[in-house]
Amino acid sequence: MKFEKFSLLELINEVIDQTDLPKTYQIKVHTTLPHLKGDRETFRVNFSELFLSFVRRTRREKARVEISHKIAEPYILIIITDDGNCPKGWMNDFHENLQTPWLGLGANLLISSETDKCEVTIRWPK
Repeated sequence: MKFEKFSLLELINEVIDQTDLPKTYQIKVHTTLPHLKGDRETFRVNFSELFLSFVRRTRREKARVEISHKIAEPYILIIITDDGNCPKGWMNDFHENLQTPWLGLGANLLISSETDKCEVTIRWPK
């Protein structure tokens, strides 16, 4: 692993550019995303898998996904939210399949659902 500081905004834009999304999907990425410290390539691989899995679960012709962040000392919270229509049971499946790779990076996933809105938060050490 190569420990370095990297731009989260650049990394997320790379992942989105390399993802084959329906043209009807709207992806909003906040431009104020911070720089992170860690292994950039490992983070990219894990984020790419997480993003693909998240988008696949929307199961709609049109979807709006938003990527933002919050600071919650001593963590940076990277938040992926959709505009609703989450299938039932998505959280259990999602959590089991995607949590383990993040633990090896010193991070973890927080998964929640309000009504039919899906949200995944990556809790990353600051």
